[in-house]
Amino acid sequence: MLLVAQLRFQPAALTTLASGELAMLDTRNGVAKLSSSNAVTHLINGFGAYSASGFAEVGNGEFLVTQEMRFKSSATLIRLARFNTSGSRSSEWVLPPGGALAGIVVDPVTRTAYCTDSQTNAVYRLAIDNPKATYAVVTRMPEAGNLGPIALDVPRRRLLIGDVQKGAIVSVGMDDRKIITLDARTVAEPVAIAADTKNDRVFIADASARRIWCGNLSKWKLQPFNVAQKLGFPIGLAIARDGSLWVADAKQNVVYRFDTRDGRTLQIVKP
Repeated sequence: MLLVAQLRFQPAALTTLASGELAMLDTRNGVAKLSSSNAVTHLINGFGAYSASGFAEVGNGEFLVTQEMRFKSSATLIRLARFNTSGSRSSEWVLPPGGALAGIVVDPVTRTAYCTDSQTNAVYRLAIDNPKATYAVVTRMPEAGNLGPIALDVPRRRLLIGDVQKGAIVSVGMDDRKIITLDARTVAEPVAIAADTKNDRVFIADASARRIWCGNLSKWKLQPFNVAQKLGFPIGLAIARDGSLWVADAKQNVVYRFDTRDGRTLQIVKP
């Protein structure tokens, strides 16, 4: 049975919460979650003068959100903000001038956040339980175009990073910092990556090609993931607890849930 939920929200990035519920980021209006009963609940009600590009659950109902605020002087303030269970900002880590935080992922075991910088093409790590922590550089990739989405592949101790401009998918070792280009031809504009380590799968949202790619994490051979719905601008991905795939479509302002076996539409969240 196809489930349809109503949403007064414009989802961008997506993530699956520890509870199994879907969390959705609106770049201006905050974070909301979709319960198993299709009820939409706002967890963070807006970001004020800031806009957001990525978010990740910290645990216990808290979130990290990458944000920026532009001033009339053309200056920009970039920060990673932590929001508590009441939706209020509890701490922040300001990035030095010249950078721009893009993707973010959290290792729940080490309590470490990993972020990409789309301006300097650096990858940072940050101890999220230390309000006074500073950004440590994992690696820099000066030859990259613009680093964007980032996913965690814990079994292989690596970060999966998309180069949005050059269409490359890169692996960065979490321990040895070794950089390996996994794919540089298939995906045109990788704007989101979802790693399903339980089932040895990876999904990549290709915005300009308006499609989703899928493959094995171990063998890394991508192929089209054919879905029942025609996509306008896929921008966010998340793996549901049952292994199905959530996809946020920015052009249609819709979130779909697809069966990963045959691409069948299981659920639609729309305005």
